[in-house]
Amino acid sequence: MSANRNQNTTPARLNDQQQRSPPTAAEVENIIPAVPNYRDHGIIEEAQMTVSPQSDADMEDKENDVDMVEVRQIHNARARNTFSNADGQAPGLPSRQEEGVPDFTSNISTDDNATVPTGEFFPYTAEEALLLQRDNNSLKNSKSRVQPKQVKNGNFGERMETDHDPSKDTDEDEDRYKPEGSLTLKIDRFSEFARAGTPETQQRLSTPVYIRGLPWKILAIPRDAGRGPVDRRQSKALGFFLQCNGEANDTTWNCTASATLRILSQKEGCDSLLDPNNGYIKDDTVLLQVEVSADARMESIGTARSTLDILTLFFTNKLRKAVYMMPTEDDDPECSVAVAMQRVFYELQFSDTPVGTKKLTKSFGWDSVDSFLQHDVQELCRVLLDNLESKMKSTVVADTIPSLFKGKMKSYIKCKNVDFESSREEFYYDVQLNVKGKADIMESFRDYTEPEVLDGDNKYDAGEHGMQPAEKGVKFLSFPPVLHLQLMRFQYDPSLDANVKINDRFQFPLELKLNEFVDEHGVEDDYTYLLHAVLVHSGDFHGGHYVVFINTNLKGNTRWCKSYTNAYMLVYVKKSAVGDALAPVSEEDIPNHLKFRFENEKKKDVQRKKEKEEASYYCEIMLVTDEAMKVHNGFELFDPKALEGNLNSKLKVEKSMSIKDLYKFVANNVGYKENEFRLWNFSESADRNKRDFHHYQHETSRPRGLLRYESNELGNHHGFNSSDLLDNDHTLYLETRERVPLFPQVLQHERKVVEYKGPIFLNSDKDLASHLPEIAERLGLPVDTHLNLYAELRPESIVALKQMRALVRDERHLSEDGSIMVAEMADKVSPTCNASLYFKELYNSIEVEAHVNVDGLGTPSNSPAPPIKGKIGLDWPLNRVCKWVGKEIDCDPEKILLWKVSQHNEKPTVYLSENYTTYLAKDMLSLSSPNTYDPRAGKCYKLFYSKLPIKVVDLEHRNHVRLQALYDKFQITEIALFPEKGGNVQSLLDEAKKVFKFSPNGTKELRLVHVGIGANCMRVFQVFPKEQLISEIYMRYSTSILRVEECQKTSWNYQKVKCCSL
Repeated sequence: MSANRNQNTTPARLNDQQQRSPPTAAEVENIIPAVPNYRDHGIIEEAQMTVSPQSDADMEDKENDVDMVEVRQIHNARARNTFSNADGQAPGLPSRQEEGVPDFTSNISTDDNATVPTGEFFPYTAEEALLLQRDNNSLKNSKSRVQPKQVKNGNFGERMETDHDPSKDTDEDEDRYKPEGSLTLKIDRFSEFARAGTPETQQRLSTPVYIRGLPWKILAIPRDAGRGPVDRRQSKALGFFLQCNGEANDTTWNCTASATLRILSQKEGCDSLLDPNNGYIKDDTVLLQVEVSADARMESIGTARSTLDILTLFFTNKLRKAVYMMPTEDDDPECSVAVAMQRVFYELQFSDTPVGTKKLTKSFGWDSVDSFLQHDVQELCRVLLDNLESKMKSTVVADTIPSLFKGKMKSYIKCKNVDFESSREEFYYDVQLNVKGKADIMESFRDYTEPEVLDGDNKYDAGEHGMQPAEKGVKFLSFPPVLHLQLMRFQYDPSLDANVKINDRFQFPLELKLNEFVDEHGVEDDYTYLLHAVLVHSGDFHGGHYVVFINTNLKGNTRWCKSYTNAYMLVYVKKSAVGDALAPVSEEDIPNHLKFRFENEKKKDVQRKKEKEEASYYCEIMLVTDEAMKVHNGFELFDPKALEGNLNSKLKVEKSMSIKDLYKFVANNVGYKENEFRLWNFSESADRNKRDFHHYQHETSRPRGLLRYESNELGNHHGFNSSDLLDNDHTLYLETRERVPLFPQVLQHERKVVEYKGPIFLNSDKDLASHLPEIAERLGLPVDTHLNLYAELRPESIVALKQMRALVRDERHLSEDGSIMVAEMADKVSPTCNASLYFKELYNSIEVEAHVNVDGLGTPSNSPAPPIKGKIGLDWPLNRVCKWVGKEIDCDPEKILLWKVSQHNEKPTVYLSENYTTYLAKDMLSLSSPNTYDPRAGKCYKLFYSKLPIKVVDLEHRNHVRLQALYDKFQITEIALFPEKGGNVQSLLDEAKKVFKFSPNGTKELRLVHVGIGANCMRVFQVFPKEQLISEIYMRYSTSILRVEECQKTSWNYQKVKCCSL
């Protein structure tokens, strides 16, 4: 069950009649479907469903939208709700014990007077596990409520109490972190509860029960039934909810659980809730009960088996301290294994939420695909420990990992009949033990150390002693303080030709003594070990359920919570090293820079989640003021990109806000009074989120509707849908006058800029000529200045306003919501300097990046030239573009080859070798249509070129040939040559001499050879004569590699060599 602070109640509603009398048969028929009438302790069942817990406010709004839940009589049935997590998925928690799999148990004493083993085990189920405890003190104080099973003949039988009396439990003794619990709510005076009062005054809450450290309560509320037929409007419903952590203020927590909600029958059978004869109500009292199973866990993305080992490393406290002490201040948090491990350990120690492992697995190279594979525990453990040990080198904790996990063994071969032995000592970090056919762990160790006899055809070669019968085996020289034992549950079965899981019974003790397996020459010590952790798998080779049991208090008293397990890994701690390896870890042991880093990450995550939650309730608006428009020089009134970069222009508002409240909100943020400005909605048809620019088409960025202050509710005004304003991100114009605006701009020819001076207001009943003095004054010009006026409709459409005597309302190029008007002083106009030419040049001017086409016709370069940035005109002919490129790279413009660019992916397609004087740049860039080009986007376009050794106009008379060139010191590279069509080998070699790099003391003579199909082949199969035609060679050897190389002084006269083909 995923429950957040504002998502803490999950309803299960049961139909009930408002009157206390039983329903009629017809009414019952409408509510209860025809099912068998079971009478043995009937339980009202809710159909299984998956729901997302909601806040109380949301629940109030949506109650009447939920259909009535079916009420049925099912014999011994349960109504199970599976509550979804934050992603909307329903995490069903599997059973704790796999059916059909043999039980496996610890091997302990069979004596009836045997003492209960020491230690305290906590189960952690679901796909991953997490010990949800604040610190070690809470671990020591918590006590499991699960009763141990009775020991019978070495196996655990029925559960029985050994050292814990539940009757003596008090509130202080209660385990607040238990994985499951039962809640009960007794509603007395139920008829009064269901009949009178409001839900706020009549709700009933049960006493909280703590599960996984969170308070859980039953919430009961009387409700009117939801939608239904007219004749059922008087019916009542019981709102039956499970509340989790309802009083918490923190919004970041969650808990995954499954819950069963029941109304307990107090008598056999049921027909209706309020009928005392049916057993659900007795003495005007109803009993509600909920069973909750909440498993704390560590979240991973598929590596469940391997990430459990992280928990065993976490509870090796000495290692945890060493991990905290690693120097990671300068590490990249995205790819550092050390930082990722520190983050996981820190969150495991302090977080109340499941701990994710995605960043950890990503840091050591498992991508999103690898993470869903079932990695081996040993694989993950070695990857982690290797990375951590490398990071700890040259630090104060450099020896921590070897001192904890490194043991020493000797591999030997000893001859039986002669005094000869070959041995090698090596270190190990874990031991792999066979399970198949072995009764217990001691038998597996004996099998591991049992020598193999080398005899017969398999005798050992003892050097000067010859072939000798011998024994081959391993002996342990020492065991580490923390011993990891890998139980080989998964092995290859030749008969099935598949990997299978071995479910053989295998016993392992709480106390393990390994002195008998230490060689006589090994380190003398007391190798007595205590069981620290058990990693369990329930399932088969293809998948299953992974659990880890960790003993967090080896020196304390133990109560068993699980006995039958299918272990695949065991962790033992040397008894004499418990105090050192498992010493408590406090907050003071964590460096301050780690606390600062991870707390900041947590704050950012909380803020990100909060913003995500608020996204559906808020929208962002951008305010455009006169000041923002005055600094803009170009088409339209402002640059949306520049506005988006200005944080002061962005405001977050509630979508439900009325227009009047919006005015108040804006006034408080911009410093105006509410009656000193008006808000206009700017409209654009562009989708700024489109990655493909060719779908980015502005209609205009103009005011489209006035937001009237008097409007208290959102609605339509002047053709403007105000709900559109607050449903998405929009732009508002902040206008400080009271009339419909016109936006005049003046064209300054001397500086080639257009300046905006502020809005003016036209009287629609007057002509344009009468407004000329007002326009001139607004533009800062004398009132008698003769002006030419233009209306900017679109970037490609600037229309002259010639009908000066026409009324404003009759001028079709002026909009009643506001238009952009451009004025120029008539006395400064000339054929080469006027508004039409200015806007044409502004429209055609684009930013470009000129790149060398690495796949072009020229010789490839090991270090391509950097791109050239600058401005060109779409109306430039291609030869002018070549001159611009040639000037930038210091190359003959006639040897610059241009490529046509795809409008879809901006990649070069075909080269343009003709009509450079007639084709334009817009043809090359595929920007010939207004549908593919909009200057307001401010986009930088790519163009591609190639440098040729010949002029572009000569390409039609030449062949393009790619060859290998062999230089001094056997360096091979690729060159491009352009011999004449119909030429021979000599003409090809003449072209090659222009680009070939001859050795200082070489012959300066070249030859063309055939070297087969290998790219780096040094062998020469054939030398082509100089008079042979190139066309013949390429017709015969089109799939082979040809190479040009310099002739050596000691070589024979290649002109007299007769060519022979192989």
